[in-house]
Amino acid sequence: MLVRVAEPHDSLATAVATALRARNHRPILKMQEINSKDYLHDEAGLLNEDELADARAALIEDGLFRPEADLRATIKYAWAIAHAELDAYEEHILWSVADGGVTTEGELKFIVAEMQRRTEPADYLSLSWPVSIEPAVDFGEHADSFLRALGTFGEIIRDSALKLFIPHATGKFSVLPAVIAQWGSSVLLDLGHLGWMEAMRLLARTDAALFRRALVSAQEHFAFDKPKGALSTTEDDIHALPDVEDSDLERIFLDDARGRQLLHVTARSVAADLGEPLMAFLQREAAQLDTMIAAEIDRHFAG
Repeated sequence: MLVRVAEPHDSLATAVATALRARNHRPILKMQEINSKDYLHDEAGLLNEDELADARAALIEDGLFRPEADLRATIKYAWAIAHAELDAYEEHILWSVADGGVTTEGELKFIVAEMQRRTEPADYLSLSWPVSIEPAVDFGEHADSFLRALGTFGEIIRDSALKLFIPHATGKFSVLPAVIAQWGSSVLLDLGHLGWMEAMRLLARTDAALFRRALVSAQEHFAFDKPKGALSTTEDDIHALPDVEDSDLERIFLDDARGRQLLHVTARSVAADLGEPLMAFLQREAAQLDTMIAAEIDRHFAG
């Protein structure tokens, strides 16, 4: 299965990729992401007839109009797909419209057809899902909604060379068995920061002082590093972190959704701040981390 690996430290990326290969999965460590949000026209669904006619004329002028295609979907996505075709240069290309309005069934049909017409300038599609997909937390009561959307999207792309990008798949245990069993050949799973979170877990167990430094750093960077999309953890939640005993650090900050999100979204900043002490920890605990990472991957792929 294809798995995107993204870690704030090379040694963690190597450990995750090695464990995935040992289990016959294919890790993708280098990828070009083309974010076409500036070329999207989300207003397409609101245009009146005169505005549609003007947009149609602009599409014709740019060589993007196809009479058989849905006009509103063409207006929303055609310029964005043309942008992807111009900018693509890597072997693995992720085309993202995740920052736009929710992608509909009809719009995805247009995207796939247009990508195929253009000899697929991208390999993976990052869509705007009708359900919030947050980092480091499971779907909870929204699991069924996600699986229904995946079923709709998956049927559309099943016979194409394109694959759906499943963002923030790390920790999504409520849906992963179904995703892997039903759509394993049609998706790219994002297991970003899986290794980092295991490193933080081990750090909490073995070096409380350094882990507390990581928490302070995460607290300082959270407001700047948090994603633009929905996030359950707020700045108010992490304004004053609970003062707990060393023995409770793992439970409070790794087994709690707010703590996980705090450490997940700030991973690169925290890794940079900790610098040499973190490097020394990763080297010293490499064998134990390899074991923990392998076990966590097995947990993610358990049926």
